[in-house]
Amino acid sequence: MVTINKSITYILIIGSFIFCHNNLSAGKNADNITNFKIDPDHIEIGAFFDGVPLLVSAEIPQSDGVVIELEGKIQDVTLNKKGKRAFIWLNVAQIKVKNAPSLYILASSDQLDKICSQEELEDELLGYVAIRRKITFESDKPLTGIEFDEFIKLKEHNGSYNINGKVKVDRLPNDRQKVTATMHIPSFIPAGDYELFLYCFREGKLFKKASANVMIEEVGLTLLTKDLAFNEPAIYGISAIIIALSAGIMMGLIFSKRSGGAH
Repeated sequence: MVTINKSITYILIIGSFIFCHNNLSAGKNADNITNFKIDPDHIEIGAFFDGVPLLVSAEIPQSDGVVIELEGKIQDVTLNKKGKRAFIWLNVAQIKVKNAPSLYILASSDQLDKICSQEELEDELLGYVAIRRKITFESDKPLTGIEFDEFIKLKEHNGSYNINGKVKVDRLPNDRQKVTATMHIPSFIPAGDYELFLYCFREGKLFKKASANVMIEEVGLTLLTKDLAFNEPAIYGISAIIIALSAGIMMGLIFSKRSGGAH
């Protein structure tokens, strides 16, 4: 009888320990971002790379709004400004764009101005408002004031800027939420290590933030071509000439056969 009572006591103690441990773990994770995943988190760019969808998911505390952001490295670029001269479109000026992200993809659970205030967006450097604050334009000709809007249109057109992605939010037990988003990586993205950020807002204020890394690597013919261009420019130039001549000869043969067949 004593042995049975001791066994019951041990079972109760162990059960209480497990129950308390699980509750403490649940309480500890209740206000944290967990299971933050990116698929794929390693992207290889080859000769036939045509972009790839990036699936982002995480479990988060109860939030009023969620923003996921992927930003490329800051760089300076030079663009040609077109102008019409005697019915012909020509390059009339060069505009230097400084401090512009090479890539900017953003997804949100709602419109940014509904998730948080303008000041919060600027403080956290989110959206085009933040990019406008740090980007600058220089030219030897007078600027017109529409350079930023035109630059954004250009980047959106080629797919390197997009702030219209959607974050799906599903309810979980214990006041938790699961968020998922699909962000499209364009075909011409530069290789490198990228950092993806997840922002959780409550009552218009940021209260949780997490990040994860995405590695983008050139492989195969793409990597070989780049290495030749930078490290062996003479070989690269000769190869380019041979390829161009070969292509020209092939096209000449094709059209000569077609012309011969037509007669």
